Order: sequence, then structure tokens, then C-alpha cells
Amino acid sequence: MAALFALTTPGSPVSTSAPLEAAPSSAAPAGLFAPVVPSSPDASSSSALPVVPVTPPAVSTTPTSEGPQPVIGALFDAASGAFSDLFDNSANDGLVENGPRPRIVENPDDPDRQAWQFSLGPGGKRSEVLPQGPGTEPVDGDQQFVRYTAQLSDDFPTDTGNWQVILQWHHTSPNGSPPLALQVTRGQLYMVSEGDDMQAIGPVSPGQRIDLTMKITFAQDPSEGSVTVWRDGRPTGVTNWSPRDGTMSTHAAYLKMGMYRAQAIREGGSIIVTDLKIGRDAAGVGGIGPRARD
Repeated sequence: MAALFALTTPGSPVSTSAPLEAAPSSAAPAGLFAPVVPSSPDASSSSALPVVPVTPPAVSTTPTSEGPQPVIGALFDAASGAFSDLFDNSANDGLVENGPRPRIVENPDDPDRQAWQFSLGPGGKRSEVLPQGPGTEPVDGDQQFVRYTAQLSDDFPTDTGNWQVILQWHHTSPNGSPPLALQVTRGQLYMVSEGDDMQAIGPVSPGQRIDLTMKITFAQDPSEGSVTVWRDGRPTGVTNWSPRDGTMSTHAAYLKMGMYRAQAIREGGSIIVTDLKIGRDAAGVGGIGPRARD
């Protein structure tokens, strides 16, 4: 009964007595979330494309004299620049593996804007982009409000027991699971740290729209890093959660967005991400209150 409660109550950690089905080496295996740079896999190999540890994107860690800005990035707004320029969709094997390249589509929330569609078939592994705009490379000590909205397809496998990541703040080391990620598993949305430190946000179903606001304090020190999540403008129970190993495992991090999952998942599915905003305060991402479609 305790394990069932943990899996269905927002804000509850996952019981270690009922672990998620693991990929070969761990629940979210070390080295699986590899940094993304162009590479040249051996086309003659018939096995799945390997993850090659290589140098992550350059991240500036030098403070500027200008100080923090109240609104950092609104990556889906025309005023931020050309939509395709705000995301790396190079489709190298750190972004797309055993799946199709992400597509720019009409935004179902606002036909005057564009959106990203990510799809994977049975056994598909990865279809992601790298957001490139301001605020996408936080450093130790930063505090951000992040608004993320997305639409799951009617066949999205929300009830899988395997790991399935839709947004992650990737560390700059080539090894280990991400210190912070958003995951869909066992009919729940979770905030996840290091692959197995998990807090339930709440239930999620195929075809559902996801609207989250996250307040994140990025820190390697577990006593300083924290996460609070609102869903549809309401508290979720994930309030000032401090992952056991902090919200960062290196001094800097970078965002990855899309679908990334265990190849043991034998169902296809897709997700359309309709908005991603990053701000220094709630006003910078449109507030926390209940929202209608734009």
C-alpha cells in the first residue's frame, strides 16, 4: 500500500521497494544522457548507435557586469528571433537515435506561432533539440522560473514502467544521469534527479495537455538547490524539493527538450511542445495562475 501511495500522490517520492524497470545498467544509466556535439557514427554497424562521450556545448561561467535580467528567454515568441535559430536541430546521434528528426509544426495553442513535434516509434530512443536562447545554460547559484507547455499524442505511452524523459537539464560531464529532468512513467509526471531520486507531480494520460511552471534554484549543494512545481497554476506537492545530490552535478548545465526513452518501450507516440519560457521571476513567464490557451 505504501508503494502505491508513493506512485499516485503528487509530491511523493518513488518507493525503492517498487523500482522502475531499468535500462541495462541502472534506472537511467550512467552515460546515457551524453553531451550533444556532431559525430560520425560507423554506418556499417547494425547495432544501435552508441553514445559517445565528447565535449559538451561551451557554457560561459563568468559573471557579467550587467547583472541578472528579469526576463531571460521566451523561446517561442517571434520577438526572440527566428524560431529555427533558437534551437539546435542538427539531428546528430546525440540528438536523434533510432527515430525521426524533430519537426517544426503549427502551434495548436496559437496558430500565429510555431511549435516542435517529437515522435518515436516502437524501440525508438531519442528525438531532441537543444534550446539555444538566453537562460538555457544555467550555472550554480542561478534561480529561474521555467514555463513548459506540451500536448501528448493520443497514443503516447504514459503507463510504461521504463524511463521516458521529455525535458532535462544536462550536466557538462560526459558521464552520469541528468541532475534534473521531467519524466513520464507509470501514468505519472515526475521531477527526477540522477535517474532514481523522484518526486511525483501528478497523473498524466495519453492526449493530455501539460502546463507546468517550475521554480528552480540551481546548486550542487543539496542544502541550497530546490524545485517547486505548479501545474495548471495550482501547487502540485513538489514544493521546495531538494534532491539528495543537488539540482546540479557540475557548475553549469544546458537544456535538452524532446523525447528520450528506454528502447524497451514498444509503443510509438509523439509530443508537441508549444511553449518554453525562462524568467527570473513568475511575471517573466506569464505568471503562475490558471492559464487559458494563448
